[in-house]
Amino acid sequence: MAIDDLFNNTVTQPKVWIERISLFESINLPPFREIFFKPGLNIIWAEETDDAGKNGTYQFGHGVGKTSLCRLMRYCLGEKFYAPRRLKDQVVAAYPKGYVAAKVWINGETWAVAKPLGTHKKSYFAKGGDISTLFAIEQKHSKEEYHNVLHRGVFGSDDYLTLPAGGQRITWEHLLSWCARDQEAHLDDFSVWRSLRSESDSPVLNRPKKDPVEMVRICLGYVELDELKLQKACRCLEREKDALEKKVEQTGQQPRFFHSEYVARVKRQLTVTKNIPVFNIQRSSPPTDLVGLAEAKIEKDQLDIEREKEVLTELDQQRVVATSKVSRISERLEQLEAIVDFNKDQNSGIEKELKKKQQLKARLKNLPDRDCDLGNIPLNKCEYALKYRERLTLDTKQQIGECEEDYHDRLKLIDEHSKRVVSVKQEQREAQKEYFKINSRFHEQDSKVRELESTLKNLESDLSELKRYDEVVNGRADNDDFVTAKKELKQKQKSLKKKQDQLKLAKQQQVGKAGVLNSYLNALADTVYSGLQGRVVLDDIARPFQLLGPGGEAFHALEVILGDLSAALFATHQPIIHPGFIIHDSPREADMGDNLYRGYFRMLIKMGKAMQKKSCYPIQYIVATTTMPLDGEGEEEFIRHRLHATSEDGLLFKRHLHEVGEGLFSESSSKGESP
Repeated sequence: MAIDDLFNNTVTQPKVWIERISLFESINLPPFREIFFKPGLNIIWAEETDDAGKNGTYQFGHGVGKTSLCRLMRYCLGEKFYAPRRLKDQVVAAYPKGYVAAKVWINGETWAVAKPLGTHKKSYFAKGGDISTLFAIEQKHSKEEYHNVLHRGVFGSDDYLTLPAGGQRITWEHLLSWCARDQEAHLDDFSVWRSLRSESDSPVLNRPKKDPVEMVRICLGYVELDELKLQKACRCLEREKDALEKKVEQTGQQPRFFHSEYVARVKRQLTVTKNIPVFNIQRSSPPTDLVGLAEAKIEKDQLDIEREKEVLTELDQQRVVATSKVSRISERLEQLEAIVDFNKDQNSGIEKELKKKQQLKARLKNLPDRDCDLGNIPLNKCEYALKYRERLTLDTKQQIGECEEDYHDRLKLIDEHSKRVVSVKQEQREAQKEYFKINSRFHEQDSKVRELESTLKNLESDLSELKRYDEVVNGRADNDDFVTAKKELKQKQKSLKKKQDQLKLAKQQQVGKAGVLNSYLNALADTVYSGLQGRVVLDDIARPFQLLGPGGEAFHALEVILGDLSAALFATHQPIIHPGFIIHDSPREADMGDNLYRGYFRMLIKMGKAMQKKSCYPIQYIVATTTMPLDGEGEEEFIRHRLHATSEDGLLFKRHLHEVGEGLFSESSSKGESP
C-alpha cells in the first residue's frame, strides 16, 4: 500500500482539531502571541542558530517554549494543568492576569475556549464563538458542557467504555493522554503516556503495564462490546470452575477422612480401645461390632434417662409440697407478727394516756395557793372546790386503774404471741432448710439428666454419621455430595467451553481489522525506510506495534510514533474511538539515528502532501522539534510556527521566564527538554 492510498475513502477532517492558540497578557488587551494550525501536518520548529546571543552564548532550540505550547494545547482540550509548578509560578509572575485561548473544532462545530495562566480562576467556553469576541460574549457554556461535547464527539455518545479487568471507565482524558504524550516520557514505551515530572495530574489507569494497550485495543475496535462481555463471563466461569474442582476433590476425599474421624469419636464414647469391626451385617448378641455396641449403649442410656427422669419428677413434686409448706408457715408468721405489732402500738398509746392521768392526779392533790374567783376565799378552803377535787380525784384514780389493767393485759398478750413468733420462725427455718435440700437434689438430678441426654445425643449423631460414611466407604451407598459436585463441575465446564468458543470466534472476526491496521503500519514504515516491515501485535503489552529489521534501541521511539499514527489513520476508515488528533513533542534524533530521523520527516512530508493532493485531512498531526533534518524538501509549507532564542520575540511567552540567578537554560533544558 502506497502512502497516498491511506487517504482513500476516508473522512474529510478530524473529530477534534485545533485551529488557533492565542496568548493574552490580560482579557482587556489583544493577544501578544497567536499561532495558527491546520488539519493535516503541522510542524513547530524550535530553531537552532549559530548566532551569538545574549552574553555571547549560543542559542539553541531548547527552553523557547515548544513543550509549553504542546501543554497549552492539552490544557485547552481539558487537561488540568499546563506546566509543572516551578514553570507555572514563573508564568504567573510574568502574566498574573494572563490567559490562553484556543479555537477548537469538535465534529465540525467550533468552540472558543479560554483558560487562565495566572491567578484568575474563571474559564470561558462558547460554542460557535470566536476568540476575538469570547470575553465579551454573554451567553457562555460551562466547563462540564465543553468536556461532555468532547466526550460525545470522540466516543459517539454519553456512554462510557470500561476496561474488562476491574471495570475502570475510559474517559476523554485517558484518550488525550495517549494522543498527546508527555515530552518527558521520551517515546520510549508505547504504554507510558505520562511522566510524574510533568505534573499534569492526568487520570491514570489502574494497571499501568497492561491497561494502556487494552484501552487501545478497545478504542480501535479490536475488542468489541460483545467480546468484553464474553471475557468477563469467561473469567467468572473459570473462577467458579476452579472452586468446583476443589469441591470435587474435597468431597471425594471426605468420606474416608470422616469415616476414620467418626470411628475414633464413637470408640472414645464407648471407651473401646481395641480394634473391632465397624459394622457386621450378621448381627450377634451381645454385639461385637462398633455400630452394634453403640446401638446397645444408646438403648441402655435411654432407659437410664427414663429412670432418672422419674426421680426428677418425684423430686419436683416434693419441691412443690415443701414450697407450699414454707408459704403457709410464712403466712402464719406474718399474722402473729402483725398481732404483736398491733398490741405494742396500743400499749404505747395507753402509756401516754396513763401519764396524762397521773399528771392530773398530782395537780388535784396540790391546789394552787390563790383565792377562788367566785368566793373570794382561798381555794383550799372553798367547799365547792374541795368537793369538785374529791369527785375528780376519784374518777382519775378509777381511770388510772383501768389503764393499768389494760396495759398489763396487753403485755401478757404480747409476750404470749412473741413466744409463738419465735416458735413459728424456727418452724419456718426448718421448712426452708428442707426446701433448699430438696431443691438442690432436684437441680443435681436435672443436671445429671441433661448430661445424659447430651451424651446420648452426641452418640446418636456420631453413630448416624458413622453409618452414612461407612456405607459410602464400603460401597453400599453413593457419595451424594461428590456426585452432585461432579455434575455441577461438568455443567460448569460445558458452559465455560461454550463461552470460550464464542470468545475465540469473536477474536477471529478481528483478524480482518488486524490486517488493515498492519497494512497502515507497513505503509508508514516502508516510507520511512525502504524494506522496513511493521507488525501489529496488540496482545503484546510491551510492543503492540513492532518494526522488523536491523535495529535496536533506535526502533523503540519509531515504533511508538508509527503506532500512534497507524492507529489515527485506521480510525479514519473505521467507526471506532479516536479523535484523529496527535501531538508528538520532541521526537529526538538521538533516539532514532540520522537516517531514521530524516526518513521519519520525509514520511511526514509525503503524508502531508498526500492529504493536500486529495483535499482530505482526516487527522491533525502536530510535531514539535528542535532539529529539522530536511532542507528544501517541501517542509516549509508545513511549518506553522518558528520559535527561537535569539531574541525575546522568538520565545513563546516573549520573555525569559527563568528565575533570578538562573542561567539561560533550565535544569530540564540541560537534559534536552523544553519547559
